[in-house]
Amino acid sequence: MAEIGFQISIDEATSLGVFEHFYETNRFGAPDYGTHYVVLAYELNLKQQPPVQMDSQHSEIRWMSEAELLSATDVHPNAKAYFR
Repeated sequence: MAEIGFQISIDEATSLGVFEHFYETNRFGAPDYGTHYVVLAYELNLKQQPPVQMDSQHSEIRWMSEAELLSATDVHPNAKAYFR
């Protein structure tokens, strides 16, 4: 898990299921097709809150509680789907 900088076994994770996300746009800006993601979501129960490593894919990062995430207006509905 590059974002939080440590290794963890998949055996320590609980599957949340399969999620599909559809977008009308794509990363190339091509007008003829959108983007389709298939996500295998897992939940981890961490003993501590490790620092999150910023990378070039993100302009802002932060830890949020489930309640904060679900009520936030700047969190995409597809990210909120994992918590519903």
